[in-house]
Amino acid sequence: MTLYMVEWTVRDLTASAAWYATVIGLSVKLTDDANGFILLDGTAGRLSLKRGDPRPGGVRLHFEVADLDRELTRLEASGVRPALPAKSSPEGYRRAVYLDPDGYEIGLFEWVTGG
Repeated sequence: MTLYMVEWTVRDLTASAAWYATVIGLSVKLTDDANGFILLDGTAGRLSLKRGDPRPGGVRLHFEVADLDRELTRLEASGVRPALPAKSSPEGYRRAVYLDPDGYEIGLFEWVTGG
């Protein structure tokens, strides 16, 4: 069994798809305007966006990055600021948390001890 995608319900499909493309680097794989659906593709998985009432709070997506400081600098230059600043964990990684346009928490992390 393979997880194919995770689905978020979002207010504005276009704005959310643009945010995930610009901030996270996902690409649009499929758009179904009639049904309010966009499928985004990344190297390790997919995120689908469905028009509706957002319900952030229960799930956080985590994206592994090669260099967290480089990503923080890139996003800061684009005017995107973390909701929670970068911090180190005892498990051997560093992470920062961002909020997408609907308030879903998106974590960016890097292993610092070989993970």
